[in-house]
Amino acid sequence: MSPSSKKYRPKTASSKGFTQGAHAGRKPMSNKKLASPSLSKQQENSRFGKPDKFSPANPKGKSAQGSNQNKNPGQNLSSNNFSHFQHRPFRTNQSAYQSLWRGTPSKNLLARAFESAELELSATQLELVWKYHLCYREFNDTHDLSRLHSFQSIVERHYLDVCLLKKYLPSILPSPILDLGSGPGLPGILIKILYPECEMILGEPRPARVEFLTHTLEKLGLEGISVFPHKVTAASFTTPIKSCITRAFASIANTFPHINSALQEGGYLYFMKGPGLKQEMESVGHAYPGYKTAHVYEYKIPHTSHQRSLAILQRKSSW
Repeated sequence: MSPSSKKYRPKTASSKGFTQGAHAGRKPMSNKKLASPSLSKQQENSRFGKPDKFSPANPKGKSAQGSNQNKNPGQNLSSNNFSHFQHRPFRTNQSAYQSLWRGTPSKNLLARAFESAELELSATQLELVWKYHLCYREFNDTHDLSRLHSFQSIVERHYLDVCLLKKYLPSILPSPILDLGSGPGLPGILIKILYPECEMILGEPRPARVEFLTHTLEKLGLEGISVFPHKVTAASFTTPIKSCITRAFASIANTFPHINSALQEGGYLYFMKGPGLKQEMESVGHAYPGYKTAHVYEYKIPHTSHQRSLAILQRKSSW
């Protein structure tokens, strides 16, 4: 048989070194990614979809190679991963902290927010805070609980703000303790969660918020906490208390008359304030000599620009 009469069998795509069509006879390209020499390693990783270390998509900081890590940060915050966030602290910087909030609101995302602020909550405490949040979201629009609506702002300016008190308050709070002007139960309900042994009274006169507080306490199943559904004045509230806490209620000078008949000698007043605390404190000693300043703390909510202050005053005697 002559060479021209042999049956022609073209090389297939599976044949080494050949492809079909216009690229027949060319050596196939390598499977390796071609990194632009002008890109840094971090930019290259970002370009080809490799998650940065400690991002919400890669909380353990492992390499993307050989990993079945889910690329959706929201899905990585499911309840199945709760034990991971409990036992492995979330290493964070400002960039990682901001990417944290791209995840879907969940109990695990809440846990990571607390970890980023170096706050340790037990599993029971975290569960109660999450239940409170569900009640808050359910009632906020209809009962005008707060002007904060996004998950990040609620966590930062409500939950972290209150729970940071744990770093400055004593391990055992003197109680009964009155939350004066409780509003949506802040800080009273969260303090009760952090200090379950204390006896808490939520002073709130507005009916819509009283309804929310009653519903929420029932949902959380907390004991040793009650609602005083009236305006707190020296005449209306005479239950003996050993401490009182206020947050965005009134000035320090205007707060004293409300608890004149209730706060016992040696009792404490806790004022949660913003950055203007020093100006308020200047007039306290002259106007109310029956009180002395025990402590004043100034701090910032981690990873935010929110400046906060805590003033602790002790009652020396009645007036």
